[in-house]
Amino acid sequence: GKQAWWGYCDAQLGGHRDPNKHEAPVLQNFLRMYKSGGMAQMAPSPWMQMAMGGMGGGMGGQISTADFVKTGQRKSEDFKTAWQAYCAIYGNGRNDPSKKDEDFIAGFMDYLG
Repeated sequence: GKQAWWGYCDAQLGGHRDPNKHEAPVLQNFLRMYKSGGMAQMAPSPWMQMAMGGMGGGMGGQISTADFVKTGQRKSEDFKTAWQAYCAIYGNGRNDPSKKDEDFIAGFMDYLG
């Protein structure tokens, strides 16, 4: 169970392994997948692959956190809406990720998770 949780966290939740940091639906989804045997075929989400070094993987192709946010905004309307809401609340309404520091973007990733 512990290894499955760690794998799930690494693949889907940005490596955040503390169950207390996740909402109940996230935990319920993990338990549902674990009980159904769905953990074996789970791979990192495309977003996590990109964050860990691009779609090709490896450290050589790693993108900046600002580029990660820009790509997320282009690929997903929900992601874009979440970024805009986060910036409205915590970023003085300024939405340009290239003008944000790493800590601000990391806070946004926690906000998503």
